[in-house]
Amino acid sequence: MGLKYNIFFILNLTIFSVFGCDVCNVFEYANRQNAHYVGVFYRNRMFNGFSSLAHNHTYQPIPNYNPGARLAHEPESNATTTFAQTKYDFEFYQTVEIRANYALSSKINIQAILPYNWSSVYYSQVTEFLGATKPIVRKDTTYGTSGVGDVVLMADYIIAKETGFWKHLIKPGIGLKMPTGSISKTYNTGKTLASDLQPGTGSLDLLFRANYLVTNDVWGFDLFTNYRICTTNALGYSFGNRFNITALAYYTFKIKKAKILPKVGIYTEYAQNDKVRNIKLINTGGYTYFSHFGIDFMLGNVVFQVTFQKPYFEYLYGDIPGNAGRLSLGLIYSFE
Repeated sequence: MGLKYNIFFILNLTIFSVFGCDVCNVFEYANRQNAHYVGVFYRNRMFNGFSSLAHNHTYQPIPNYNPGARLAHEPESNATTTFAQTKYDFEFYQTVEIRANYALSSKINIQAILPYNWSSVYYSQVTEFLGATKPIVRKDTTYGTSGVGDVVLMADYIIAKETGFWKHLIKPGIGLKMPTGSISKTYNTGKTLASDLQPGTGSLDLLFRANYLVTNDVWGFDLFTNYRICTTNALGYSFGNRFNITALAYYTFKIKKAKILPKVGIYTEYAQNDKVRNIKLINTGGYTYFSHFGIDFMLGNVVFQVTFQKPYFEYLYGDIPGNAGRLSLGLIYSFE
């Protein structure tokens, strides 16, 4: 008898770079029916507080700028800058993605992801050093940029099994992250923004994943792993290779024609140091463990999902703002 799998939806991501985010390894919609789908996804990531100064990491879905912060100052093009490291500093990253899956056969899925990225950084005090002149102290400084990110292409091979009441899916996959996003965004002064603020990475990266899903149509358990091998871009910058793993459990409530799936689990990510011309950057990389909470609402072929990840332990290489939390939303339409 052929396997009949319910629609199931889970988002799996990794974000890690110099101060916060470049792109995801894979941010996945896992479809048990192996159907085609299109979807729109939104996620944000907040970083604030310095662990070395015993700061708290407080998540805010919309950043709380200090008065005057929107009067953004941009450093002089030839200035060296330092930051005061206050509890008010933050980095906020947002992404909207259009995602599509095509079931090439009962065994092979092909996915494409087109992201658009926004980056916002706020520092309450910045000191600029312009040669031998007296340092200039700036208050309430903001930087920001946006643009099309790096396109991701993935392919999965699907292995389906049944053992009694349990249905199993094993999905190894491979993909490419294409260097389609800009890495040359600048301040008005002409100085190029830092790599972590650019919409793209400028590198062609190789992605691997292996996913395992098991359900009895009421309870379900999932394990997702991703590994990304990063190459060097035209500027000599390479993001560190990174790995992430997600383990989740969920329960299915049926209300007439609708289904509600609350989910709970853990998510962890690890990244090596970034490099510039093979020289390691100290304030990059590390690892973080998150609690993962989410809920899926399903009605017919439509799925709406909300996920929040809260860090409970992290060790970052260098003195950089810590993870405060991540919010993800998704709206998907599946069809045969």
